[in-house]
Amino acid sequence: MSRILSPSRLAFRRFKKNRLAVISAVYLVLLLVFILIYPFFSDVDPNETSEFINTAPSLSHLFGTDDHGRDLFSRTLYGTRISFLVGSVGALVSLVIGVLWGATAGYLGGKIDSIMMRFVDVLYSLPSIVFVIALMTSLEGITQQWFSETGLLQGNSGHIVRMLFLFIGLGAVSWLTMARIVRGQVLSLREMAFVEASRILGASHLRIILRHIIPNIAGVAIVYLALTVPAIILNESFLSYLGIGVQPPQASLGSLIAGGAGQINPLKIYWWTILYPTSLLVTVLLSLNFLGDGLRDALDPRNVK
Repeated sequence: MSRILSPSRLAFRRFKKNRLAVISAVYLVLLLVFILIYPFFSDVDPNETSEFINTAPSLSHLFGTDDHGRDLFSRTLYGTRISFLVGSVGALVSLVIGVLWGATAGYLGGKIDSIMMRFVDVLYSLPSIVFVIALMTSLEGITQQWFSETGLLQGNSGHIVRMLFLFIGLGAVSWLTMARIVRGQVLSLREMAFVEASRILGASHLRIILRHIIPNIAGVAIVYLALTVPAIILNESFLSYLGIGVQPPQASLGSLIAGGAGQINPLKIYWWTILYPTSLLVTVLLSLNFLGDGLRDALDPRNVK
């Protein structure tokens, strides 16, 4: 007699069959563990300058040094942490806003649905990167003077405020697709028998959305969440490359790539300053996309293999 497996076990079994997704998941976990524990086993300061400027990779500096003599290996790991942080927080912002917005619009329907989704369409019509740049610069312009007058910007406070603005800016545009996907799922779920039964039993709209609708779209939300992280990391890298995102002496993969690109000149090409950050960014983005594809196939209820 064959054992009946739960949906979660069936999904996990399908996920294990996707070798690219499994390899990507293992790579990302190992990378995250390494970049998190590295500071506890190394006394190298990623922001410490030295007289060894633009030195090639060696045993003492595995990735070489940059134009300020800073160890590129530690800075690359530090920048990867920042990029993962921005991607994770931005994706969580996208998840919360997108799920609540899409679920509310799809469940209530009618004029409320029309108004809410027209707002999404308006934001969709704006170039996302330009919108993020305008939003971040506006927030900084409004708050910088006030913070300076009150004396709140001390030490690393300015970098923390800029990071918060980066979260807000990227989160403000990343939830739009999530909201559309969730709305489409809710439009079909709200007519299901279990939702109608809850409504007849007197459950409030908020309870139905939180207890019945959202749990049933969790699989779709998780899949798109995994695909949102690389998109946000890529946007953050592009903003940092333009000098709008993470600012020195802090580093992200985008700012490291920008620094390496600045070292390319007709006289000397310091290839290591751009090769290693770029390679790590590419592998991280590919792994996240493969992982998202694997989760999508595994959680698809139509996939019965």
